[in-house]
Amino acid sequence: MAEYPRGSEWRRWDLHTHTPGTVKNDCFAGGASIDARWDQFYSDIVTYIGDGTDAAKAVVALGITDYLSIENYQRVVAEKRLPDSIKLLLPNVEMRIQPTANDSPINIHFLFDPAFSSAIESRFFSKLSFSYADTNFSAEKSELIRLGKTIDSSLSDEAAYKKGVEQFVPPLDAIKKVFEKVRNFVST
Repeated sequence: MAEYPRGSEWRRWDLHTHTPGTVKNDCFAGGASIDARWDQFYSDIVTYIGDGTDAAKAVVALGITDYLSIENYQRVVAEKRLPDSIKLLLPNVEMRIQPTANDSPINIHFLFDPAFSSAIESRFFSKLSFSYADTNFSAEKSELIRLGKTIDSSLSDEAAYKKGVEQFVPPLDAIKKVFEKVRNFVST
């Protein structure tokens, strides 16, 4: 017992944090530019968390969340603009799956080890499969754009990407197959 005289410490984690430019439900759409929205995002976090000494506000871990993407997670990691009191950043991949409940697909989140982030595209998104109009699509960005353009060929790449993310709703079995094929989700 002498090794841990204080006992357990409870710390706050927020594992569902969307950023500006999130593919769906972007709540940061009011800024003059995307850079201004990102500045406001970081400012809001710093204002809320402060220097990390207020236990009621201190957050030590964030899950940077987006639909079928970790691009914004990678941006947050690269920019290093979060308070030092945040000790852990996790990529949180959000998506919808079948079956539907109350006329809406089920929402699911995948929290990945940050050490695995460089392999998520090749070992998770590329392996995940969804069939639309007798054609299979993976969850890679280029495939989501292709799915969106299959649905509406007049869409720009950006609009097609959003449409593809919106329509990519695989059955639970498709996710199980990924984890059966890729048993060891560690960095490569």
